[in-house]
Amino acid sequence: MSVWIGLSNISFSMHITELFIDWFFGWSLDLFANAISYCLVACTPQWMEFINQNSLFGIRNDAYQTVTSCQDYCITVTTCVAIDFNFNENSCWLHNCPHDLSENNTFFQNRTNQYRLDRTCPTATPS
Repeated sequence: MSVWIGLSNISFSMHITELFIDWFFGWSLDLFANAISYCLVACTPQWMEFINQNSLFGIRNDAYQTVTSCQDYCITVTTCVAIDFNFNENSCWLHNCPHDLSENNTFFQNRTNQYRLDRTCPTATPS
């Protein structure tokens, strides 16, 4: 009889434990998956375009000869805040300092557009 009660208690205990694990990890994994998918969508870098504008102190990168490739490269550089793309030369210029973009340092330049990178993620919670 004591063996049966012991097995019964073990069986009951294991059943409760399995329910808890299913509930906890199911809920946790769903929450984690939602958070990851929210971050992947919400944290997509955004670009602001300024036509016929450039700033001093950009660093030229000849390997990137399209706006998209230049922007993609900028995203991989953690200090990059903007690019200037000169359409006359198909040249890519990275800005790694926010001061580069100050009003006193920014000028009109025909056929050169500046693209400023916004890396901020919204703080709203996912629905």
